[in-house]
Amino acid sequence: MLPDVSLIAADGASVSLSRYQHSRNLVVVFLGPDSELRTNSLVLGLKKQYGAIREAEGEVLVVLRTSPAQVQEIAAALAAPFPILADGDGEAHARFGAGGGPAAYVADRFGEIHFAARAAEGVPLPSALDLLGWLNYIELLCPE
Repeated sequence: MLPDVSLIAADGASVSLSRYQHSRNLVVVFLGPDSELRTNSLVLGLKKQYGAIREAEGEVLVVLRTSPAQVQEIAAALAAPFPILADGDGEAHARFGAGGGPAAYVADRFGEIHFAARAAEGVPLPSALDLLGWLNYIELLCPE
């Protein structure tokens, strides 16, 4: 099950994962403090596929291990349609088992994790299309 964590969004609001419970399937992507989102292929792919993700009753949350001030700056530059959240102390990364490295999770609207991946040396995270495929699979299982 997805741990419920609260994080700070680029606009300064607190965002809790439980806010999406019973309403949206989630793609949660964890990235380290040195991630360059404007050139990150997964984040750019999620931005491109966001319409299809929403059609699959999904939402994307990108969690950066950095300060809220840096998240605000990054979000403004990226102009992503989805929330970019700050995990400055790394607590959310730790609760998800993401450590400091990249990780991606896909969960249904009830918080059950259907897919989890952690990037390893030389092995990237799955593509946005792969994660969209998991959302479509979840919708087949739970079309509510």
